[in-house]
Amino acid sequence: MTELVFGILMVLGCAFVVTRAVIAPPSRTRRAYRLWAVPLFTGLGLAFCSVSYDGVRPPGWPALIYVDYVAVVGFWAGVLFIPAHLSAGWLGWPKVLIPQAFRDSPSWLAEGRLARADRRERKRFGLPPTDHLVEILEINYDSGTDEPKRFYAATCDECDWMEEAETIDPVAELRSAAAKHTTNVAQDVVVKHY
Repeated sequence: MTELVFGILMVLGCAFVVTRAVIAPPSRTRRAYRLWAVPLFTGLGLAFCSVSYDGVRPPGWPALIYVDYVAVVGFWAGVLFIPAHLSAGWLGWPKVLIPQAFRDSPSWLAEGRLARADRRERKRFGLPPTDHLVEILEINYDSGTDEPKRFYAATCDECDWMEEAETIDPVAELRSAAAKHTTNVAQDVVVKHY
């Protein structure tokens, strides 16, 4: 019986770890995520404990039927609350599942609509699609010879955009390429040594 108690405590601890540390849901939907993740993972863990117990149960010991029932109820309760989590994230409804600090922020679908509207407006005015900061990098790395190799690149940290240049005037080429991506290009060239 102590193995069962230890197994249940282990399952609850694993469910807490999974919902707090390993899988980090966005703050906006953390409450809705826990609503389905804790019962689902607890149900799966209890089912695992029950099956393990049935495999090593001595003859004459009772089966853990009540643990099986709790495992099934927990699993299906978790499955039934998955649409609530998705609804809270995609649509921003029901508001009770969204923390107070995030209730006025747009939902995932609304963020996409706002981003598309911003891109359309920027395109209508003849601007590049973003206003992210783009840095031009001069990367020097040791090639094993007396003279280090030099490489030029323009990078945008917000959307992982990158352009490379190996021409006579790479900085000018990268500035013109970055101007097609953004309105915000850093003035200074950042030098990095590797």
